Amino acid sequence: MCSTRGAVAYNGLGDVVWPTSSLVVIYSRATHAQRFFRGHKAEVSAVSVSRCGRYVASGERGNRPLTMVWDAQTGAELASLGPFHRHSVASIAWSPDSRRVVSVGGDLEHSVALWVSESGGWDDARRLAYSCGDHQAVAFACFLDPEHWAAGKPCAPMQPTGVEGPRHPGYFMATGGTDHVKFWSLEGRTLTPERGLWGPDAKAFDSNDPPLVLPHPLSNSFFFFKRAIHFPLTRPSCPCGCVILPSCFCPPPARKVQPMLCGCTLGPRLFTGGVSGHIYIWRGRNCEKVHSSLFSTPPTITNPP
Repeated sequence: MCSTRGAVAYNGLGDVVWPTSSLVVIYSRATHAQRFFRGHKAEVSAVSVSRCGRYVASGERGNRPLTMVWDAQTGAELASLGPFHRHSVASIAWSPDSRRVVSVGGDLEHSVALWVSESGGWDDARRLAYSCGDHQAVAFACFLDPEHWAAGKPCAPMQPTGVEGPRHPGYFMATGGTDHVKFWSLEGRTLTPERGLWGPDAKAFDSNDPPLVLPHPLSNSFFFFKRAIHFPLTRPSCPCGCVILPSCFCPPPARKVQPMLCGCTLGPRLFTGGVSGHIYIWRGRNCEKVHSSLFSTPPTITNPP
C-alpha cells in the first residue's frame, strides 16, 4: 500500500504516473502498457510532474533520501538531487518553466531545498539554496506566478512611501502544513520565509495561540481544528455577526489556521485546502476569503473533551 499523498499525475502524452513501493509507474491509457522508473532504492514518498509534462521529480524515504529527475515518457534518469534531506522527501513541486524544483524533507526542521537547471535539461542540476521549513510538518509546496508575485507586482509587498532602501524581492513560492502557511522570497542563494497573515488584524499564525474556532455554515456547529469535534449551537453566527448561510462564510478572528493539506496557485491568488474541507484564498500574505466546506453533514463527534 502506498502512503504518498497527491501522487497521481499525467505526463505530456496523457499517460498516468503514480508510485508503488520503490517504483514509479507510467501507464498508457491508449495501449494499456506500463513502463517503470526503477531509480529508487526505497519506497517513493513524493512525485510531481512538470507543467510541460516532460519531466518527473520523485523522492524517497530513508536516512539520506534522494530526489530523482527523469523523463516522463521513457523513464530515463536525468539527474539525482542530493542526498540533502533526512528521513524522507515529503513534498516536491516544479516551477512553471520546469527549470527549478523545490523539495521538502521529512526531518525535524522540514528542510526546504531549491534545485535549478540553467539549461532546462537537468544534466547540469545543482542545489541553489536551502533553509529550514518549519518546526511543524510541511504538507505542500508550490511555485507562484511571477507575473503577479515577483518584485513590484500586485501580490508583492510595496515599498512604503518615503522609505528608502531596497524593495522587497517578491514571493516565488509558498509552503504550508500544520498551523502555518509561508511565502518565500529568494535573494541570491538566500531563502527567506514570511508567515501568512490572518484575519482583519493581519496577525501571523502562531502555533502557541489557542485553537482556532470556526463556525460550520452547513451544520450549525463550531469546529475546533486541533481536534475533529463539533458542538451544536442554538444560534449560529459568524464572528462578524451575520447569520451563517451556505453561501456566506466570514473569516474568523485572527488566531490560528487549521492544518493545511494542499495548495495551488492561479494568477494572483493562492488556494489552500484545510483538514475540514474549507478552502482558504490568499492574495499576497493575506487570507482574503474562506470558502465553506462542501460536507452536507458534520463529522461524527470523536474524542470529546
